[in-house]
Amino acid sequence: MEKWKVYDNNIFFDGYFEVSISFSEDCLTVYLFDDEKKIEINFYLVHGFRLLDEGIVQNGIYLNDDQLMTLKKNHFCNVLYELTDGEFGEFIFDTAGGFLSEKEIFHYVVITPNYNIDIVSRGIPKVTFL
Repeated sequence: MEKWKVYDNNIFFDGYFEVSISFSEDCLTVYLFDDEKKIEINFYLVHGFRLLDEGIVQNGIYLNDDQLMTLKKNHFCNVLYELTDGEFGEFIFDTAGGFLSEKEIFHYVVITPNYNIDIVSRGIPKVTFL
């Protein structure tokens, strides 16, 4: 069963904010910003990521359990979540065909006003407040 956990309670926005993404062979960087703050989240050794329109995602792609419904009621004010037993993480693990162990991959979701970004990487993200 998919489980969501807030990755860091300090990564939140109260209201609308924008997102920008940069990807290279070494790193996927997600920039989140509004008029008052800017946050940079770096993910290293990324095995896969997907970006989906928030309207589509919030209508059923993630497990529609009580935990997710609670996050929805709070309007996903926190931005970064770590998932265990998530569908996308399992897809990446299965696709690797034995080249990865389950301990080597981490599944994160960045929730923005317009997009949900799934990231599967080998390590924990580095968060910088700019």
